Amino acid sequence: MLDALVIGQGIAGSILAYDLHKKGLTVHILNDTSKSAASLVAAGLIQTISGRYLSIAKDSITQINTALAYYQKLEKEFQQSFISPIKCYRYLTDDQLKKWEQKKQKVPYQTFLSNTLIQAPHIKNSALNFIEIFNNFHINPKTLIQAYQAFFKDKNILFNGSFDEDLCKQKDGYIEYKQFECKKIIY
Repeated sequence: MLDALVIGQGIAGSILAYDLHKKGLTVHILNDTSKSAASLVAAGLIQTISGRYLSIAKDSITQINTALAYYQKLEKEFQQSFISPIKCYRYLTDDQLKKWEQKKQKVPYQTFLSNTLIQAPHIKNSALNFIEIFNNFHINPKTLIQAYQAFFKDKNILFNGSFDEDLCKQKDGYIEYKQFECKKIIY
């Protein structure tokens, strides 16, 4: 009997299934390859500063540092590279320029916002207000998912097929779905 059947092998399903497997739980992944995965079209951008007010969301610095450490650990385990630093330039409207002036010297913003306006590469109009935003990273979703997929295939825990909730049957203490008997189905 499986501890969990994870539906979908996107980034979230892959992380969940991988971590459960690493903790010794029996996991299978059911992935519908006929559907386009949102994870594969995701930009993969990790950036602390967001929104028109140049905000840092509560706990985002801790969450981003945790995510980066996790992805760096995966790079070592999979012996592949899928995270890289990326330069990010931000155009500022007049209102955003005022916000930037207020925030650029404050903790923790000074770590993430340039002190001066810059000429953004490939922008010919020097009258536009640009800043650089620091400490940005790009995750290559395709490479990451392929690394997970290779791991799951090697462990023989990845199955292709669509999921139909109507085919789930609640039994005494477990769920039956097609050929799978599991304690939980996670989707």
